[in-house]
Amino acid sequence: MGRVATVDARRLDHHRDGERRVRWLRLHRLGQHDRHPLPGAVMRIPVRLVVISALLGLMLPWAVGVPSAAAHADLIAQSPRDGQFLQVSATRTTVRIDFGELVEVTASGLRIRDYRGTVLSGRALVRSLPTSDPDVTPSRVWVTSMKPLARGRYAVEYSVLSQDGHRVIRAFGFSVGLTTSASRPAVVAMRTMLPAQPAPAVTISRPVVGWRSITVAMPSGTSGGEVRLTCQRAGATAPRVSAPFVWTLGRTIGGRATASGYLPTPCSYRIGVTVNRAFPRYPSSWQSTSVVAVGG
Repeated sequence: MGRVATVDARRLDHHRDGERRVRWLRLHRLGQHDRHPLPGAVMRIPVRLVVISALLGLMLPWAVGVPSAAAHADLIAQSPRDGQFLQVSATRTTVRIDFGELVEVTASGLRIRDYRGTVLSGRALVRSLPTSDPDVTPSRVWVTSMKPLARGRYAVEYSVLSQDGHRVIRAFGFSVGLTTSASRPAVVAMRTMLPAQPAPAVTISRPVVGWRSITVAMPSGTSGGEVRLTCQRAGATAPRVSAPFVWTLGRTIGGRATASGYLPTPCSYRIGVTVNRAFPRYPSSWQSTSVVAVGG
């Protein structure tokens, strides 16, 4: 009896499976077979659809504005600002820099130096900042001078590690009780990295410390770029500021673009000018270098 019941159950399952196949064939004729796959069959997805889906998956973060891993820690606020004039005070000075993401910093990752290069600050600290965006964690790095700053010019240099593993190294300056003297432009002779590239004409407002501007005659077909000034080692003496001063070139007006910033320490600076092509081809940018002595 049990054997007969088992055989009848198998026949019933076979009959039901046959009915499902008949329904699928009817849907197939109506063009709806993609929504109702054949029972027991494996769906085959076209290779072209798989490739398109993969490409869309790679493009989605940029399409919807999700931050990518290539983004670096951006400076969103700082105190004092680059070139800011501070009054002489009997209290110690605190330097604060805010970044758009959480960064890592060592005890010496943020330092205040005088014009001779002497470090005047203590241990650098970092903490996260409150935000209403759950996907972003901004952070603040700060350091305080070990004693009140006397009248003079000061450099701030920082080195932080962003979440994508990229290290950001920059410097800027400010003054206490000192203003910038009048300017007289000086032409800087530039040398291109590749012989086929024309060297842009570069002019510095004045090769002395203070708030300075560098004007670049932009080559044809270029737009935007940056100017990087790095204090060089003088013989066996370490540079007074190890981090570079990086200034962004503004809009091109009349074939010229200007970058401005504060140079707090006298030094022999290596100037690197990078201008970007308006319509990128290889190479996508032009680089030129020179050395200029900035006096006190």
